[in-house]
Amino acid sequence: MIRVLSAIVVPPHMSVSGGARAGEALSAALCTHCRVDVASMMGSPEDPGPCGRLPVRTYLPPGLPWSRLPNRYRSLFYRSDIPGRVAGYDLVHLHNPMPALEMARIARAARAAGVPYVISTHGFNEVANGGSIYGFGPVRRAVWRGLVYAPVAAAVRGRPGSSPCRPRISTSCAPWVFATGPSRGR
Repeated sequence: MIRVLSAIVVPPHMSVSGGARAGEALSAALCTHCRVDVASMMGSPEDPGPCGRLPVRTYLPPGLPWSRLPNRYRSLFYRSDIPGRVAGYDLVHLHNPMPALEMARIARAARAAGVPYVISTHGFNEVANGGSIYGFGPVRRAVWRGLVYAPVAAAVRGRPGSSPCRPRISTSCAPWVFATGPSRGR
């Protein structure tokens, strides 16, 4: 039976997330077809559902006075131990693009391990149009492009030649769309 790691990437201080809810629902739907282990940066929901659960450790990188920054800025830098867990799975299903740097780290770990992945962004419009949505000026737009848009775009594109897998992106409820085979551009 195929083994899927469902990686739900959400800032751990959030108590509610549409992306996390969608990730949990899609994972539960997949459980009838394959073995799914959910690793959520938000922790376990009250009703864990039919999937296997992996405890996830989240943290902020050392060296900065994180407590002095509002959550909306800290959210960009949260990390987890999910990248170290991708080996041994047949597929990694990434849910939610924020924090983008962590989503990109998990995608890189999957590529390095030769594990194909699919991305269900559950918020791609926010990533692609964040500068406009939030009314950012030129400096904040540049930061958004570097810390949010670029990491998500890199995860979606993958790195040609770095893995025998080609990442796929899904913004709908069709998570089983993935492919193995040489990456060709895109």
